[in-house]
Amino acid sequence: MREFEVKANSQVKYLSILRTYLTTIFFGANCTTKLLKVVTSKLQQVPRSIAKLKELESFTINKSFIRAVNLDVVAGLKKLNLLDLSKNKINALYYRAQPELYPVLRDVYLRGNMLQSINTDLFNSMIALHTLDLSHNQISVVSGSLNSSNLSYLDLSFNRIQKLDCCRWVIPSVHNFIISNNQLLQLPTCIEPVAGNTTGFRFDYNQLHLDEMWKFTDMQYLYSLQLSHNNLRHVTLNEGTLPPNLLFLDLSHNKLQQLDLKYIPNEMFSISIAYNCITHLDWDSIPLKFAERLKATNPFDCASTGQTPDNLFLKSIPPECLKNIRECETLQGRIN
Repeated sequence: MREFEVKANSQVKYLSILRTYLTTIFFGANCTTKLLKVVTSKLQQVPRSIAKLKELESFTINKSFIRAVNLDVVAGLKKLNLLDLSKNKINALYYRAQPELYPVLRDVYLRGNMLQSINTDLFNSMIALHTLDLSHNQISVVSGSLNSSNLSYLDLSFNRIQKLDCCRWVIPSVHNFIISNNQLLQLPTCIEPVAGNTTGFRFDYNQLHLDEMWKFTDMQYLYSLQLSHNNLRHVTLNEGTLPPNLLFLDLSHNKLQQLDLKYIPNEMFSISIAYNCITHLDWDSIPLKFAERLKATNPFDCASTGQTPDNLFLKSIPPECLKNIRECETLQGRIN
């Protein structure tokens, strides 16, 4: 079967089409369908007749061959609250006319496509937007303004972003901002005023190398900050950089050679500094209770007590530790 038609005035409320060779779906007028789900099909575009489904609340097309999406097709669906276009072949997302408001559209999933650039203006008419997932694409360019007072969850992870300018963004309700597994060389511009109410940042698996901890200073609600797997060689941790309510800071898998831990923001604060190039900490300068917790986590891991491939039996060292030791020695000039 290549074509599927839902007759006019159909009373089918929930329609799932799974694992099919469909290339065309047609909907008649006045259908009452509320949920439409198409998974694994030969569809190459979003069916234009979907605009007739005035009662539609949830629309999903996954694992199909859709390449370009004109958002005008779903602009008139005033009851739509979920749009899931994940795991297709989408490389272009646009609208032709002046965008209409999407009054209740709450969750938009575009993960696992082939987008190389994204203009965030596309989402400004989605006034109820809560979740925006653009992860697992090929995005290297992010442009436009993002003006969304209700956006709470923003995921840009697993892309190719080297630079992100947030200075035109207004996202006061964002609580989770994820941009891990990209190619960021520095933190997003204007991140501190734009995402001041965020509770969790994930910048792990990037190429950060600058000490920009000061950007987090005034973030009163920040509880979790993940900066692991970057190229940080130095970070400043004191009253002027650590947010007062920060509970967890992950600095593991960087290239830190020294660390000053004389100050902790609160009694619940914890930190991971494993897999760095730190060979010594001044334990006497660290608050006692915090020092005891830190020692229990084996903070040095591979880089402790000057361990090198020359003085350890190589087969006893896990490959990740061996790689870390060699990188540390190269950084410290011990290997030519």
